[in-house]
Amino acid sequence: MRFLVPVAVLSLFQTAFARVPTVDEFDAALVEHHKSLGMEFSPSPRQSKAIRQQALEKSAAVIDEHNANPKRTYSMKWNEMSDFTEDEYLALLNTKPDEVLIPHHRWRQEDVRSLADVPKSIDWSTKDGGKYTTPVKNQGTCGSCWAFTGAALIETMVAIQSNTQAIPLSVEQILSCTGSLQHIQSQYPNRMVSSAKGCDGGMTFLAFEYLARNDPHGLTCNAEMPYRMKLTTDAYDASRCSAINVSAAWDSSTSKYLSIQNDEAAIISALQNGPVSVAIDASSAGFRHYGSGIYDATDCKSDGSTVDHAVNVEGYGETDDGQAYWIIRNSWGSMWGERGYMRMARGTIKSASGPCNLFLYAAQPLGLKNVPQAGCASTATPVTAADSSLPATAVWPRNLEQGSLIYGVSMAIALLGIALHFYGEHRLQVNFPKQTYVESFMRNQLPTQSQVLMHVAQRKAKETVNSV
Repeated sequence: MRFLVPVAVLSLFQTAFARVPTVDEFDAALVEHHKSLGMEFSPSPRQSKAIRQQALEKSAAVIDEHNANPKRTYSMKWNEMSDFTEDEYLALLNTKPDEVLIPHHRWRQEDVRSLADVPKSIDWSTKDGGKYTTPVKNQGTCGSCWAFTGAALIETMVAIQSNTQAIPLSVEQILSCTGSLQHIQSQYPNRMVSSAKGCDGGMTFLAFEYLARNDPHGLTCNAEMPYRMKLTTDAYDASRCSAINVSAAWDSSTSKYLSIQNDEAAIISALQNGPVSVAIDASSAGFRHYGSGIYDATDCKSDGSTVDHAVNVEGYGETDDGQAYWIIRNSWGSMWGERGYMRMARGTIKSASGPCNLFLYAAQPLGLKNVPQAGCASTATPVTAADSSLPATAVWPRNLEQGSLIYGVSMAIALLGIALHFYGEHRLQVNFPKQTYVESFMRNQLPTQSQVLMHVAQRKAKETVNSV
């Protein structure tokens, strides 16, 4: 379901000048968006304004050209990465094998399963009121998609198997405690090998290998070991990694993970039990700027080898006019796509490896156990005060009269937006006077650096008291 964008945000992009926003306007729109969700947000520029402006102009050109096509099956829109350069964007895509020992090897054809008895659609992100999933998270500028995908899948599978409310599990634990997993050979037919490199990447199966191999054989919740995204260099030591109270436990007698056969039928079959982690090629403009609709996957690589990003497949379905699709959960925040999700075309790409190579490295953990912890609260319903998106780029007025009309209406909207902005500021000061790290994370957006550092300091103080 989509929600209205705050008028103050709209006024930044749909004013009379009808042009690409400046960097300052873009940052202001991001701040307004986060505030509409009850979030503090301070833009952290990675490049000069000139470089970011060039990136915004390039994004605008790509978005406008695509959205002008009347035959498109999906729309593009602005998101938090619209001011990224191409190199910055590609630097996020670190889900890549170290090597593949048996190139182009496939499962035996006789292993293909029948789909005669499966339902026409399934969506674990909304099943039972969304009980089994937590809000979409934002990995920020850390190449940690593999860890986010692993944690999200584990928290959902535990909730399904125990019939409990899902809680956010610790992505940081996966990032900080898997350094020993180097050159690990997978169970996939091509004997793919990968290493856990923290923010520099990894493959999702390593999260499951970590649970099976390393103490404490489970994941704690995010509240106990929060995500820090390189905002602090204070690393967790080995003793902390082994002394964690887990909320999701790996049982050596019942737990396992499946390396799912690389075809549509096998993935649909596995989805009857819960979501599936996959690796895809996400280097295309269509994936980067995806806004809504059925992503046709025609501009990504479906070549049987190229992958660079980890996501979860939450289910599948069909539109009223018969367009089949996969439901993809990303880790780029709720401003990307359909509140953090994508519908990707199913059955239209004639490739043995699926759209964007989605079939290549599918996996699913089973037999995990729920271990309730007092300090790990279940997920609250995410704030939905506004659509988690920035509007598509505006267009030039066709003539002077039309431009004058747009100018007058836009000025009225802008003034109303300013009034609502100050009202919103007052409301936020009342409702969210001092938002904590945990509150920020629960509201599915990145916390500020000050929140992270304060939370880490509080955790250290608590541990010091407990050790005395």
